[in-house]
Amino acid sequence: MFKKLFYNPLFLKILSFFMALILWVFVNTDLSNQTQIEGSRTFYNIPITLQNLENGLVVTNNPGNVDVVIRGSGNTLNVMMPQDLTVFVDLKGLRPGTHTVRLAGTSPRGTRIVNFNPRQVVVEIDEVISLQLPVEVEITGEPEEGMVVGVPEVTPPGVFAQGPRKNVQKIARVSITVDVSGAAADIEHIASLKAYNNNNEPATGVSLTPETVEVLVPIGYPVKEVPVKVILEGEPEEGFTLGEVTVSPAQVEVTGPEDILAEVRQLETEPLSIEGLTETFTADVALIVPEGLEIEAGGGTITVTVEIS
Repeated sequence: MFKKLFYNPLFLKILSFFMALILWVFVNTDLSNQTQIEGSRTFYNIPITLQNLENGLVVTNNPGNVDVVIRGSGNTLNVMMPQDLTVFVDLKGLRPGTHTVRLAGTSPRGTRIVNFNPRQVVVEIDEVISLQLPVEVEITGEPEEGMVVGVPEVTPPGVFAQGPRKNVQKIARVSITVDVSGAAADIEHIASLKAYNNNNEPATGVSLTPETVEVLVPIGYPVKEVPVKVILEGEPEEGFTLGEVTVSPAQVEVTGPEDILAEVRQLETEPLSIEGLTETFTADVALIVPEGLEIEAGGGTITVTVEIS
């Protein structure tokens, strides 16, 4: 009889159903037990975030990372990821200085944080300041033979350094470097700024605004300042006397090859006639410039005042 039952299709279907039901109950009971069993898990190197820092302040050190111990159901702990945790320090009301602050954090629903390692961290807070500084130009190299480097022009001439007070106050200079090696003409380009401390090391923890400037480095022949000599011709009207002769400008700058420039001691004017004059007068007179030289700033004439009384 039992042998016939095992060959009965209906009996086999009923038997299979009950076996599947028993297996389902067993598995779900086991999973339910696992879910309800509470355990713990440690998450390592969780970053610390900073909250509620007052405006105008900055944290100058790195609080580092922390290990976090979590308790909760086994099923929840198994699927948790480090990014599901938030660890922070509340900096509300703290002023510049060094502070020891307790850690706090949040974890997913159904879990709780039971320990931090470490439980507190040191936070250094400083005031953010801004300081305007001039831009210095450092020249490296030598221009083409016979050429000289003029006074550099920087636009803008000053920049703002911003950052924690202790870092900004260490800045000794802000500068750019221009290489003039072999240059025979003006150098003009955009240069990146760098800040240095008193030890001539790059300053850290500060920002510069703007980060770049325009620089013009004049390259040309040497310049020499020489006096002007007025050449007068003739004599005033009989009975009148030649008085003081004034010149504006009294000296001019000339530029050119060094060998020619070395021979120049003064510049003379074109002859100015005072023949038969009876009163003081003022006139613009051209300068005689030796071949190969030029007057700086394009001034080829001077103003001469001759007193006659």
